[in-house]
Amino acid sequence: MLHNPKARITARLTILLYLATLAALLISTFYPAQVEGVSVTLMLSVKLVPLLAFAVPVFRGHNRGYIWLSFVVIFYFTQ
Repeated sequence: MLHNPKARITARLTILLYLATLAALLISTFYPAQVEGVSVTLMLSVKLVPLLAFAVPVFRGHNRGYIWLSFVVIFYFTQ
């Protein structure tokens, strides 16, 4: 599917940024301090499950998966 060298570079960069986003959300759950009275499992599931649903399309390089992932990522940056 990725026959163009620029497309391969972009796909690798997307995977790297996807993993960095997951890591940032995971780290922000525990640092600087956990929220008391809230289940860690619940917090992690609310933060990570919507993004983890797009793991297969991201690692396979499917364009439609990238498009839907961008719609979901928008919600992480709007408050």
